[in-house]
Amino acid sequence: MYSVDFSSVEHIKDDWDVSFIGIHSDDRDVCVKEFLENASNDCLSAEYIPSEMSILINGVSVELHLLEDKFNKYSDKSIVIDATSMSVGELYLIGKHLYLAGARSVDVMYAEPEEYTKDGIDSFALSDSGIGFSGSGIPTLTFPQDDDKQILVFLGYEGDRLSDALEVLQAKPDQVTLIFGVPSYKLNWEKNSYNGNLRVIIENQLLERFQFAGANNSKATMNKLQEVYYECVRNDQQLVIVPIGTKPQAISALPFVAKNNDGSVSVLWDQPIRKVGRTKGISTISLTKDVFTDV
Repeated sequence: MYSVDFSSVEHIKDDWDVSFIGIHSDDRDVCVKEFLENASNDCLSAEYIPSEMSILINGVSVELHLLEDKFNKYSDKSIVIDATSMSVGELYLIGKHLYLAGARSVDVMYAEPEEYTKDGIDSFALSDSGIGFSGSGIPTLTFPQDDDKQILVFLGYEGDRLSDALEVLQAKPDQVTLIFGVPSYKLNWEKNSYNGNLRVIIENQLLERFQFAGANNSKATMNKLQEVYYECVRNDQQLVIVPIGTKPQAISALPFVAKNNDGSVSVLWDQPIRKVGRTKGISTISLTKDVFTDV
């Protein structure tokens, strides 16, 4: 896995056999999707439907347990997934089942926003409440939690989501690792995450449980995740990943989620409803190449 950054999609010269895009439509979503429609031979939309435990592929409902068979025809294709317009659930479902189907030439694209929409002076209106962490497991991604586990949380701006996750997990402080996005996308943006989560971190005695990796650096985050994962393997513990931070952080976990189908790696995600217009503009575009290598 390695990432290449671009200032504009016009500078990206790669092309692919197949691309997967999501349904969201902020400025950056539209920009990347329009690019991929021209840069791939076959462009497919994906939308996860929690109530039906299925995913729409180009509007056709596919039950999750049938995704691997659905993707067998892509095993020898070059593929790109647009994480910009997808939720974490869609990114992991598409990525994992492509891997299970034998696809190995898989890249992931993500466009950073120029700015996030604020709700008031210091708070951010990024999402509405989703299903919540309790009872919101995604088939093929979420497994029953072991008592002996380590929890890796990617921190975003929304402290209430961290609070909800910790309440459901009922973990001791030494079972939790918090990945804090430093350096951030832009100078001083890290304070948004710090301020948004500080109360919850103090209340749960997690001030000593920080790890740091760039908010837009999938490779650096993967290295931190790898340390926790190997510790879990040595101690026969389950790794629970809580991806409520930046999308590049979520991308870093994709190979771990895809390659471990025995319950040793589980995803806890609350399926929030993404607000329309939560971001404006488009900044750096990252292309993460060969996501299934190195792990």
